[in-house]
Amino acid sequence: MFWYQGYEYGTDIVDVREHLYPNDPTYDWFNYTSVPSEGWGNDVLVPYRKATESGTDFGYVWRTAWDTPRDARQFHRAYLALLRGQGAERVGPNTWVVDSGPFADAFRVVREGANVTIVNAPTTDALADLRPGLAESENGTAARAG
Repeated sequence: MFWYQGYEYGTDIVDVREHLYPNDPTYDWFNYTSVPSEGWGNDVLVPYRKATESGTDFGYVWRTAWDTPRDARQFHRAYLALLRGQGAERVGPNTWVVDSGPFADAFRVVREGANVTIVNAPTTDALADLRPGLAESENGTAARAG
């Protein structure tokens, strides 16, 4: 996802040339290694769909696990750069909105130690509906509602 942002939208999160032209193309034309994806341990993606009067709303909660808190920080920073590259505006702690284009939605991105949780919904109000236990905080890390 990070190289695609550079390739398609000019957002230089990772060097696109390293992805498209690996040192040894014997087995694959693409190099999938990048700093933001190193240390990936696991993830869970839970998609949501809700019928509304105006159509159907979609969203997801994506929880990623990293080998170390440092790896999680690198991914967290890169994901925020990805959002900024799509014109996202910060509208609150850990909360971003992309107003237009193919990524138009609301996002909450929270790092907790070696984990990063990304919540996506059509509006900022809907973010809490999808992941109610994840409260906003100012420092980019989670605060538990309590």
